[in-house]
Amino acid sequence: ALGYVAARVVPVPDDSTLVGVGEFSNPRGLRSNAVPPLKGIAKELSRRATVRLIDEYFTSKKCIACHSDLAETESQNVLHYTNSTCRMYWDRDENAARNLM
Repeated sequence: ALGYVAARVVPVPDDSTLVGVGEFSNPRGLRSNAVPPLKGIAKELSRRATVRLIDEYFTSKKCIACHSDLAETESQNVLHYTNSTCRMYWDRDENAARNLM
């Protein structure tokens, strides 16, 4: 099953293909859900592409424009925010994706 997932992500094996995999390590899962077999998926992907582990913890907490810490939010439902330091208006997911690059 994991080989099938890896083949869907990287249909043609090629070492020049780069795949980033988050280093999620919460043993209890997210919101009481089971943790997916990330190590197994990363291993299968590494047979088809170059895999790099990414620490995604601060990706939505640092401003990509000025690198300042963003204000803490009480809820994960906040999708947009304005950085008080540089006054940039960000989509939370876009900011996180840019921080991964």
